[in-house]
Amino acid sequence: MNTLEFNDINYKVRTGKGKKAVTRHILKNVNGNFVGGELVAIIGSSGAGKTTLLNILAGRVTGGIVTGEILFNGSRRVESQFKKMIAYVEQDDLLYPTLTVYETLLYAAKLRVDNKRFNLSDKKERVENVIRQLRLTNSRNTLIGNEKIRGVSGGERKRVSIGVEIITDPLMLMLDEPTSGLDSNSAENVIKLIKEFTIEKNVITVCSIHQPNSTIYSLFDKLVLLAPGGVVYMGSRADSLDYFSSIGYDCPTQENPADFFINLMTLDTLSEESLEESTKRVEHIKNSWAEKMARESSDTKEEENIQASRDQTNRSSVLSRGGALCRRVSRAIYIVTEIMVKASARKTSAILSSFELHYNNAASWIYVFQSWKWISKGPEQNWRSYIRTISYDKRKSEWCVSGLNIYAFGYLNKASNCNRTKFHYAQWHLSFG
Repeated sequence: MNTLEFNDINYKVRTGKGKKAVTRHILKNVNGNFVGGELVAIIGSSGAGKTTLLNILAGRVTGGIVTGEILFNGSRRVESQFKKMIAYVEQDDLLYPTLTVYETLLYAAKLRVDNKRFNLSDKKERVENVIRQLRLTNSRNTLIGNEKIRGVSGGERKRVSIGVEIITDPLMLMLDEPTSGLDSNSAENVIKLIKEFTIEKNVITVCSIHQPNSTIYSLFDKLVLLAPGGVVYMGSRADSLDYFSSIGYDCPTQENPADFFINLMTLDTLSEESLEESTKRVEHIKNSWAEKMARESSDTKEEENIQASRDQTNRSSVLSRGGALCRRVSRAIYIVTEIMVKASARKTSAILSSFELHYNNAASWIYVFQSWKWISKGPEQNWRSYIRTISYDKRKSEWCVSGLNIYAFGYLNKASNCNRTKFHYAQWHLSFG
């Protein structure tokens, strides 16, 4: 699934000249993330920075100073590659009035779709798919038109503009005020089609929108609410009213939530008193959101610390269990050794054993014990060496038991020279978590 993440986005622009020059901080410390299949609305009053944020995320800002980090699918975006993945629909439709809908989309496909991967037949098929997807079948042969040339309706014109962009099959779709200038019914149809495209293609879709009606508002999955200077809410549309209620702002039952939010975030300049009151309200809303983000960040760090502590406890527990196992094994060897030493004194089979404890950074604790056994049958002497290793591998969280059995057969003379000696090896390894 595609993701777009942005951290600490700030945007400053310098206006005026000389001593009258002023630096305006348009966006302050904006953080968020979007995922594929999600329809996002950036809502705010005029001048709050909706289009600015959209342009920053799309990599279209040329003036001013932008700071912060933007990641696409977890990696810093490469501008030359990112532009091929994104479609951007501007607020004003830039279409040739004397071309038909079909011709407009076909020329867009010829110019923008990769010639190495798609031939003309493929491009025409893609155009037909876009026409069906955007419900433009009945107007496919109608001129785009303008003030002087009769053409398609405003809603159809906007859908053609969207079609010109999605003809490239983008991973992200960004739209600046897609409902601007449309009547309520046309605006709803445009957003519904955008929603269908978002779900069907699993793309990240972000719209800046000024004042959507309640039907359009209900189509969005996530909201980014902007007040002058920064974000006052970013999250699920379904949770937005509960959040504002929790900080003291209840939306009236019959009021459109989008209108309610915009009224809360707008500075009232009708009088000094109303300006002061609205300024305090906006600052309170911004501070409340900043405090919420700070708490969540603190909770996230605390959860990470708790998880790290649990992991450490689990590792210690495994080591403890393994240590107990090795202590039991070493105790058994000690007892067997004691018995065999006594047996050796009686000139029977004998086993000599040793136990060693080593430490290794890679494998943590390694327990090694060895035992040797001699069996005497006249001049022929056989001896065997048993090497056992029990270790705990931190990287794999796994206990390992391994061994090497060495068998040697031969005849020893008085000069301690071994003739006709044969060696046999048997190795084994057992792992358990």
